Amino acid sequence: MKRIFTVLLQKGGSGKSTSTYNLSYELAKRGLKVLMIDFDPQANLTEIAGIAPESLDCTIADVLLSYTGPKKRKMEECVLQLNDNLYIAPSIIDLSAADSILMSAMSREYILKKALDPIKDMFDVCFIDCQPSLSLLPLNALACSTDVIIPCCAEYLHYRGLRLLESTVDMAKENLNEELNIYGLVVTRYERTKHNKEILDKLQEDYNVLGVVPKAVAVSDAIYDSSGSIMDFAPDNPAAIAYKSIADKIYNDLTEENSAE
Repeated sequence: MKRIFTVLLQKGGSGKSTSTYNLSYELAKRGLKVLMIDFDPQANLTEIAGIAPESLDCTIADVLLSYTGPKKRKMEECVLQLNDNLYIAPSIIDLSAADSILMSAMSREYILKKALDPIKDMFDVCFIDCQPSLSLLPLNALACSTDVIIPCCAEYLHYRGLRLLESTVDMAKENLNEELNIYGLVVTRYERTKHNKEILDKLQEDYNVLGVVPKAVAVSDAIYDSSGSIMDFAPDNPAAIAYKSIADKIYNDLTEENSAE
């Protein structure tokens, strides 16, 4: 596995799950083996993938929480194949108990890393869709990731929240994972208002903006399509074109790394 991306912002409503799914889906279409980990108890990514969490025998919650007992469950027990190259470790509301249950576990920030390590060689890239908080679960994601992708609306409160997230990533890099870096921002739900334009200008000054995804009803409608992807549901929609362009950048980075090796 060349890259593990944590998709994170502590502010809700930034399109984390939608961005995770669409970028993963597009990279899988290009031949990369992609693993998505739904690390949010709300299980939105799982739902976008067309999976009912309550119907599952094993989820990422079962794997994580098993590390508090004598018998550990393997990551491959919960990984489901969605198509030729796209896989998901689904979530369920039970994951919300992880913060309190894992608090007494040994090396509690590294439990996801331990679970993921045995299957890393099966995939080219992994995306971890995190809950909108800076609790123990996101710290587990940061401890095993190479990069952070931040979906962020061009709004003042989202912009302010980036400073806190930067501080958390810096602390995680110093104390948990020295390889960790912020890969870039995906500006989501963008509208051509004066406020959005002003915040976008600030974001582009201060950060590496990977792309700007305009607000579009089709992004939500695509969730109910068989593929779940805006690129398949409405390929000519500006939001689909934006996600495809961002996927291009990630794909080119990954293939350039392979060529260098």
